[in-house]
Amino acid sequence: MAARLRGLDVLFLDALRRRGHPTHSTLENSLALVRELQPRRAFFTHICHELGHASTSAELPPGVALDWHEALAAASPACPCEPMEAEDMLYILYTSGTTGEPKGVMHSANTLYAALIPYAERFGLGADDVILMSSPIAHQTGFTYGIMMPIHLGATLR
Repeated sequence: MAARLRGLDVLFLDALRRRGHPTHSTLENSLALVRELQPRRAFFTHICHELGHASTSAELPPGVALDWHEALAAASPACPCEPMEAEDMLYILYTSGTTGEPKGVMHSANTLYAALIPYAERFGLGADDVILMSSPIAHQTGFTYGIMMPIHLGATLR
């Protein structure tokens, strides 16, 4: 997996806290992954209040920031599409699964839509709906049903 991700332009990672957590990466683990993958820029999200923003930011290497506001400010309004196949890796979800240890699970567009489409059909959701998802987007539920489903349906996200 690392070879496929090495040299990314932008990498978003979970960095919940300094001490271990059963379902989230630590700051140390996320920094190690940044060193291994060597992205041009990295942003850490899903940060616990235990990580002081200013003090932790001062410790980070160049090109690594604690939130995505900097990424948004630097983003170009013109972003060319990247052609993808249905089985190409779309995102990596970290889970503790049954082991209690974090591990990355690679998802494709096929695995995403296999969950999303039946859910939308079961509840009769469509473009006229306004969708609020109170789950964090760093979790499968928040990402799939809170972000990708409204995009797929052309619905409004609140």
